[in-house]
Amino acid sequence: MHSVDDNGEVHERVTSNTCALPDVDLLVRHTPRGMEAVLERSLPTLVRGHNITSLDASEAVEAIRYLYEQAAEVVDWADDLGALRITRLDLDRDFTDVTALSPLLYNLARLPARRTHTTRLHVAPGGAVGLERATPSRTWRALLYDKQAQIEGLASVSRQRNGRVMLTASPTAMAVARVRFEVQLHRDTLHRKGIRTVSDLDHPTRLDEVSREFFRRVRFDTPVGGPSHLEEVHIRLATSGDTDYKFLGQVMGMLHADALGLPPPSQSPTTIARYRALALKWGLSAADVLAQTAGSAMAFDYASGRVRAA
Repeated sequence: MHSVDDNGEVHERVTSNTCALPDVDLLVRHTPRGMEAVLERSLPTLVRGHNITSLDASEAVEAIRYLYEQAAEVVDWADDLGALRITRLDLDRDFTDVTALSPLLYNLARLPARRTHTTRLHVAPGGAVGLERATPSRTWRALLYDKQAQIEGLASVSRQRNGRVMLTASPTAMAVARVRFEVQLHRDTLHRKGIRTVSDLDHPTRLDEVSREFFRRVRFDTPVGGPSHLEEVHIRLATSGDTDYKFLGQVMGMLHADALGLPPPSQSPTTIARYRALALKWGLSAADVLAQTAGSAMAFDYASGRVRAA
């Protein structure tokens, strides 16, 4: 890129350049604020050789310190480690001993979620099913996926490409029946949550609160069930003398419309609000209407890291 100074002199200015360091690619670029150096790296992969298990906050800071010192061999940092700006941060929570994941994901995908504009089921290499919810601007993205299937799929792809498996049996075994919730937060969202620099990683409780907030926001904590759950609710209402039982058909019609992404049968906001209150009271959701699984409703319990009966 060329620029012209006040004296009419033309100068060549490098806008960006990438330097390959032993453990990370360092991008140096010219911005309106001046020269910036950018590091992007999977920290669990750097430390452990895989990302099957994540790092805690202190481990992440030490990994960043290692890269910071490595980059200091070729750049003069204007900021100390704690002042480095964070442009993306991935937070996760693992759930263990999860079986029959696909039906749960399909049912969760049918639930409407406020303030999200993208709901997508996708299949990764090797057949790993995942559920994604995000905003159009991609300032954040939430994922719920089969970690074991992902790792096995990547190993299969590696075998096909290179004739060998990059992952050892031990890390792969660690992912058995493991489901991962992951929220990828970019700069604007991080700023709104008060996370701006590396020094903000020294507050692990706050990071956990942010992760939980997005887990609830995308409704991954919502119980989803199968036909037997509907039968249980129906029998309970019919035999309990609940005076609102007469509205069950209307509530089911509204939930069915929600599941299909259609307008509700009633256009009255007051009526719809009443039906939604009844659905909440009875423990019914849109996913229950079109559920493919049999059995009681199940939910991902963030606190325990397990799937529990609702």
